[in-house]
Amino acid sequence: MNLRIQAQRATHLLSSSLAVVAQRLPFIKHFAPLLSSPSSLRLAMPLTVTFAGTDTLTGQTTIVAPLNGFDSPTETTVGEEFLWAFNTQGNHSARSFEVQGLPPGVTYSFGLPSTPSQGGVLSGSVSVPGPFEVTIVGYRDPNFGRQKTPTYTLIINTTQDENPFEAFQKTFWMGDDLANEAISGPNADPDGDDIPNLLEFTLELDPTTPQSIPGTFGADPDDETKLLWEVPYIGTGNMTFQESTSLDGDHWTDVAEGQIEVLPNSIQLRATMDASKKFFRLKATL
Repeated sequence: MNLRIQAQRATHLLSSSLAVVAQRLPFIKHFAPLLSSPSSLRLAMPLTVTFAGTDTLTGQTTIVAPLNGFDSPTETTVGEEFLWAFNTQGNHSARSFEVQGLPPGVTYSFGLPSTPSQGGVLSGSVSVPGPFEVTIVGYRDPNFGRQKTPTYTLIINTTQDENPFEAFQKTFWMGDDLANEAISGPNADPDGDDIPNLLEFTLELDPTTPQSIPGTFGADPDDETKLLWEVPYIGTGNMTFQESTSLDGDHWTDVAEGQIEVLPNSIQLRATMDASKKFFRLKATL
């Protein structure tokens, strides 16, 4: 009798201790029978227990996630304005974020325009091409305190747009001619019309066919004391006017901005005419 009572007490103690252990183990996913115990002894213990690490937000239910419209991976080009916003989702809001791996030209700022105390924004313009892997971790408290979220990884794929002048070159030349600066280079004049390729590109002319610079040149109809030179121009490349008192060498200087007006479809030069001799020319730059 005593032996039976002791065995029953031992069984009850074992059951109670397992129950206490089970209550103190959060995030229990599965239970399985305890080996081959008799049917009358219906005990169970954890077979697989998953813990959220002690440094993570409770149950890992709070995560970093991009705001609606911002995806990962995301695409951008060198020099293009870049913006990517994120926040936390779940039971808690992160009060600080650790952001690593930002590409050159992009910065991180905490807070969103609508909720300055939550989320964050990556902004700027990537200055070099390539894929970049940015990692973001949110923390429960400011200054990276208390629990943290799982790491969110943002992939930024940055490409380099083809130089517009290079695309222009490929339109008219190929092979050895394309590689020959004396033919396709910006300062070359393969058609002999005294308009270098870069200026032909800016004026949208054909660099393989002799042409004249389009536009009008003469007295300003609104002020006969001024010279008016107007050239068709829609903003391809950069163009301005230069002046000189001689056609020799490097005596050319840029005309003052106050004498130049850029219109939707043309660029105009207005210069006061006087007794001194003066020459004008167009200058194009990339």
